[in-house]
Amino acid sequence: MGIIVKKAGWQTMVMDQGRKNTRHLGVPSSGVTDLFQYWWANGLVHHFDFKGAGPAVLEVGTGPVEFVFDQPHVFAMTGSAGEYYLDDQKIPSHTTLHAKSQQILRIEKIARNGTIYLAIRGKWRVNRVYESASADVLSPFSGSAGNRLKDQDRIIIDQVGQMELSTVKTPDYLKPAKSSGPHTIRITAGAELHQCDQIKHALSEESFGISRNSSRMGYRLTTNQEYNHTMTSMVSSIVLPGMIQWPSGGEPILLLPNCQTTGGYPRVAKIIDADLWKLAYLGPGDHLEFKWTTREEAIYLRKYKTQQFTRFWNKLFPENIKNHSLTY
Repeated sequence: MGIIVKKAGWQTMVMDQGRKNTRHLGVPSSGVTDLFQYWWANGLVHHFDFKGAGPAVLEVGTGPVEFVFDQPHVFAMTGSAGEYYLDDQKIPSHTTLHAKSQQILRIEKIARNGTIYLAIRGKWRVNRVYESASADVLSPFSGSAGNRLKDQDRIIIDQVGQMELSTVKTPDYLKPAKSSGPHTIRITAGAELHQCDQIKHALSEESFGISRNSSRMGYRLTTNQEYNHTMTSMVSSIVLPGMIQWPSGGEPILLLPNCQTTGGYPRVAKIIDADLWKLAYLGPGDHLEFKWTTREEAIYLRKYKTQQFTRFWNKLFPENIKNHSLTY
């Protein structure tokens, strides 16, 4: 039971919330970039247990892709706008859907630099390393934990509970929207910012492009002029997804979930947790603008974003989610 990957595309991977306690071992956390749409995709198929790494999903970055359901399944897709078909019938995203045996799910198009999260109800039998199924293509992990999916791969998903679930939809105001202009992302000060006075001004005043020389480890950002700061070297220190490092005489690097665990470049800023989801819908050719905020506001916004999900599901299914915490 499960799905057969008929057409994998080149950026389809198994993901979950990532490896929570491995960074001290030098192992990247990996995991989805947009935790909110990950939670919504799972909620739509009545997966509510997000302890640890949480349920597995498919993260799709480019189309077209095709999956064959070899048994009836309940599924949902969240994330970017796109074109989706079940056999030849066009279907919506951000809602609970039902597939019959041998039906084909096609994701024909995905918005530029977008991401789709595909949740399928059931227990996924996939490779897990350090208790997480998240793929890290730069690691030596075996199977889907270390590789993108390929044509003819099979994912076994054991059915659990009832298959005829009530249809739930994500409210429109909670769907990710992508603007055509520069994308504003809020940041707080990094550990070495106080040693790089010129950089603080640059981060608040300049627009940054995302270079094609980027990867799942991080976005390399382009600037209109060269900035130098006095800090030419430092002891390699802890880094996290969302941090911005800025080498002297070079261009800044915005770290993503598959980033390394330590680095020797100055850590000048950190994207607040409530805005990390925006990185799932950006890529080469897009432009960013940063806005400074306080630690207190960042904590408040993180709590607010999490409660947007829990309040909705508590109202519909209070017995399912009340005992399961959502964490970054």
